Amino acid sequence: MSRILTNDNDNEIQTVQQSYDDFILDFKADPSITILSKNSLSLLHEYAQLNGQKLSFQVISQFGQSHQPIFAVAVLLDDRQFSAEFASTKRDACIEAAYKVFYQLSLDARQSQRFITKNDCTLFDRIASEILSTYRDLCISVLLELIGCKVLAGFVLEKTDKQTFTVISLATGNKCAGGSVLSPKGLVVHDSHAEQLARRGFIRYLYGQLDSFRKNTESIFEKADNEKLILKSTIRIHFYTSFAPCGDSALFTPRDKITEASIKDEHQLYRTARVQGQLRSKIENGEGTIPTDSKHTILSLDAIANGKHVRHMSCSDKIFSWNVLGIQGALLSNIIQPIYLHSITIGFPFHYGHLCRALCCRLQDYFNSNSLSEPYRLNHPLIGHTKLQWKEENHRNNNNNSYDSLNWNINDKTIELIEPSLGKRKPNNEPSRLCKSEIFQLYKNIYATNNKTYDQIKKSSVIYQQCKYQMFHGFELYYSTGWISKDPCLSMFM
Repeated sequence: MSRILTNDNDNEIQTVQQSYDDFILDFKADPSITILSKNSLSLLHEYAQLNGQKLSFQVISQFGQSHQPIFAVAVLLDDRQFSAEFASTKRDACIEAAYKVFYQLSLDARQSQRFITKNDCTLFDRIASEILSTYRDLCISVLLELIGCKVLAGFVLEKTDKQTFTVISLATGNKCAGGSVLSPKGLVVHDSHAEQLARRGFIRYLYGQLDSFRKNTESIFEKADNEKLILKSTIRIHFYTSFAPCGDSALFTPRDKITEASIKDEHQLYRTARVQGQLRSKIENGEGTIPTDSKHTILSLDAIANGKHVRHMSCSDKIFSWNVLGIQGALLSNIIQPIYLHSITIGFPFHYGHLCRALCCRLQDYFNSNSLSEPYRLNHPLIGHTKLQWKEENHRNNNNNSYDSLNWNINDKTIELIEPSLGKRKPNNEPSRLCKSEIFQLYKNIYATNNKTYDQIKKSSVIYQQCKYQMFHGFELYYSTGWISKDPCLSMFM
């Protein structure tokens, strides 16, 4: 049991209080964390209930003058008493005590849960461990798992010469914005699925590395023969997602034999049903996907205004496009050569053959006959399974649909929350750092645009655009499904 604090312990109280004040200062430095943690009392009650623990708050001391009292309150979970916290009212002391309990529980969880070491894991376990450990580090200040996480995704950068792995970006989420909030100024994040937010966070990192290259400081880029920049040969990019991406990746049943694949297994076009391989789209404010129309379509703002639902391409299809066009996107293709993934790590569910088909092999025969223009190619990353998960990852389809999307990247260092239905940052509905307008501003900070619009700069990457439409044609030809593009009016901002 903790010692009772009395008026005779003034020096010790001041020391403890100063230590706690330092912790709270760090804790509240990120406003998103403050928002998440403001309901700590109710969250702690929920935590105790879910774990079958008896929760109580005990006032173990009151000191100070009568008109300015200080209360010391300790939390008891079953027979475990946590250290007392201080405030001028009992309620505030309880709130501060609940904050500190979350902090301690997170530390305990990290110390008791052993992920892996370099000597006893596959590459895929190593990537998953880096992402999960970084996510858990973000949870030290507030136990984000108690808020909820349906899908977690992230990018990891490997330096082969130094044998280091660094988490560059991560995100959670599985919702999209509705048609009523789309912005012609690029101020709304349309797709808040974890995979897409993590990629946008990675792109913010790329801009930081481009700026470093221009300033002749350490960077992941070097000059290529065609005057564009290219990743150094010692750099590899890995992608992780806790759940098979929505769309074609998830089109298999438990009856399909699940194989544990080694990194030496060759990719192949694996199909057990006619619908497998088709392009599929997400529907606004919903879960699940449906096949697209037979031809490439542009979803106009007029159609949306007249009640047509916004449809976003599935994550499986977008990841497939990364393996054709690179993860850097059209804007950066004006400056750098395509960046391809070295590996993709999947949590649950996993089937090697189906995932190879969905993420890179669907148009293998087509591109063998219709080669992409250099430096573009059909990329076949290593694809593997990890069993490193935690309980929230296994409940993608639970009934709580109010989860916000979270994103973090190594450049910005703080977490950001997005309300998926609005595509804006919480709590003030301001533009997210991941929206098109903010990313275009990063481009303009480094390279002149000569008053060209976002759309014009993207289209100036001619070979990229040619390869993109070549991919569209392949899906129409082989699977009778077409890519859905947003109205160009949404990209005409400067």
